[in-house]
Amino acid sequence: MNKIVPILIVVVIIIVAVAGFLVLFSGKASPATSSSTSPSPSSSSPAPVSSSGISMTVREENLTPFVLYHGDDQQGYAVFLKVYNNLGSTIYLNASDFFLVTSGGVENVSYLGATLLLGPGAGVNYFLNSFSTEVLPHQYANMTLPFLTPLGSVPQKVELQYEGHTVSAGFPSPVAYGSAVETTNINVSGQSKDLSLASDSTPNEEYGFSGQDLRVYFLIDNSGLSPFPVSGLQVHPPFTLVSDNASGETVPACTTDYFEATVKLPAEAYFGPLDLTVVEGTPHFISLTVDNYSVDTAYAEEFQYTGFTYLLFNVSSTYSGPGEFCLTPSDFSLVTDEGTYESSYSTPASSIFHYMSSVDLVSGETSYGYVAFKVPVGAKPMEIEYISSGQTQGTVKVNLTPSTVTTVEGVDVNSTSQVTAYLVNYPTGDYLDGQTVNVSVSLDCDSPFTVEHVNVYSPFTLISEGQTSPQETSSGYVLNTWVLVKVSNVSYYGYIYLTFVTETQS
Repeated sequence: MNKIVPILIVVVIIIVAVAGFLVLFSGKASPATSSSTSPSPSSSSPAPVSSSGISMTVREENLTPFVLYHGDDQQGYAVFLKVYNNLGSTIYLNASDFFLVTSGGVENVSYLGATLLLGPGAGVNYFLNSFSTEVLPHQYANMTLPFLTPLGSVPQKVELQYEGHTVSAGFPSPVAYGSAVETTNINVSGQSKDLSLASDSTPNEEYGFSGQDLRVYFLIDNSGLSPFPVSGLQVHPPFTLVSDNASGETVPACTTDYFEATVKLPAEAYFGPLDLTVVEGTPHFISLTVDNYSVDTAYAEEFQYTGFTYLLFNVSSTYSGPGEFCLTPSDFSLVTDEGTYESSYSTPASSIFHYMSSVDLVSGETSYGYVAFKVPVGAKPMEIEYISSGQTQGTVKVNLTPSTVTTVEGVDVNSTSQVTAYLVNYPTGDYLDGQTVNVSVSLDCDSPFTVEHVNVYSPFTLISEGQTSPQETSSGYVLNTWVLVKVSNVSYYGYIYLTFVTETQS
């Protein structure tokens, strides 16, 4: 009996030594292919779900559902995991070791899900898909698993099945949602013409989690002749606007400006376009005043514009915006009680009116000149508008009493008895009511004569006349005189008719 006890002690020592030897060799790792392992977590790390030395938790990013844009009744998920190796040897994990258990069944890891979640550029090394990942003893590895599931299925847990070990991890609540921007669309809310808006260098398929900020770059190319004011920026749901540097800015004419905005990703899963709308502000960069205006019905009638008249406005235009502004007469409109009419390219009354021409203005400069409109006879002018690039830049009310325009095309002069009348000088052109026209006349006769009076025909009236008695010359009797007539308040286009009533002596 005393001999048996030492023998048992020796056997126990041998068994312990062999066990230690086996444990030592089983703890050696095979050569690594790729590793994201880290030291074992401290006591503050999430409590793992353990199974025979392997444990797994879902990381803070949680589950990220993602409804596919392609409309193929599938939805993608990216699951963020920590796998702990509490064994004494290195473990080698493959994509085929993981499964997503949902209300509709069990799904394998899907590289297609990875591509659709993060775009075509998503590298497989980011996902545990077809490559092995090693986890050293008493270390852990972070990994992201992509899955595709039927639309509407509810994920319940992730399972790891490795060499007889089965580990599962449930999902915290609430989960985080993933969204991706397929493309960025920029449009404008307003009536401006000659305006281009485009996204600039904003990456397509930008991916992020709900609530994260996404920066968008865009440009406004204003090729019009007037500035473009930006009232604000609207972001269409499900995105929300955080900030932008375009609101309140004005893009000068013929200028391209670059802007940026920060938007917040949706609270739910989303895949599709990001739609932005630039809201146009109120321009009003042109201040208008009307000094006077005139009516020229006779000109329209002369050129057979039956039923129409010309209204001519003396307009002052002052620019107050950024950069240069090209003021163009064709951009003026007249609002009347019978409708709105654009400025006319015809040039009635051109001899007395300084017509407005196109001019480039900088802030504070003023342009002066007349603008003509052909409107129906009897139309009452109410307001003049200046509209450039589709937007009203300035307006002014018309509250003036107009003058009328008379165009003197020529003078017709004759006399009674045997006296002959000749025109010496007569000014043709355009006159406003109340203005006067001086006509120089020469009369001659073989016999002495006198001018009894001068008949002036409507719409002109006689104001005064020169001497009425001729002088005797070697060839007879000659009278050089003049007549001053007044233009009446009637629009007229034609001749001044004068008749000298004379009396000769025998």
